[in-house]
Amino acid sequence: MWYFKSFTKIAAILFLSGAVIHFSRIAGIITPPAVPIWISWHIMILSLYCGPGFTIFRSRISFRNALERTVTIVIAVILIASIILHFYRIITGSTEVFRFFPMWYSYASVVIMTGFSVVCYRLKLKPVPGE
Repeated sequence: MWYFKSFTKIAAILFLSGAVIHFSRIAGIITPPAVPIWISWHIMILSLYCGPGFTIFRSRISFRNALERTVTIVIAVILIASIILHFYRIITGSTEVFRFFPMWYSYASVVIMTGFSVVCYRLKLKPVPGE
C-alpha cells in the first residue's frame, strides 16, 4: 500500500516538475543544449520508480470513468518512454534528442503535464477485503 501511495504522489510531482521545465523553455530560461545532465538523471530515476507501478497496480486502481483509465495508460506509456529518452541522453551526453520536440510541444506539455499530475494525485486503490 505504501508503494502505491508514494509512486502516484511522486508521479504527480514529476509531471508538475515537467510542466515547470517546459514553461522554462517557453520563457527562454532554459534551452535544450543547456539542460543539465542531473535533470535527466532525476527524471529517469523517478520514472523508473513510478512507471512500473502503473502496470503493477492497474487492476487495483479504482478508476472513476473510462477517460481516467485511458489517461492513466497514457501516463504509464509516457513514463516508460521518458526512461528511454533520458537514458539515451545520459549515455550519449548529448541533448540533440530533445531537439526532436518542437516548441509547440512545450506549450502542450505545460497543460497536459499539469493535468497528468492532478490525475496521479487523485488515484485511489480499490478496497481489498482483509487489508
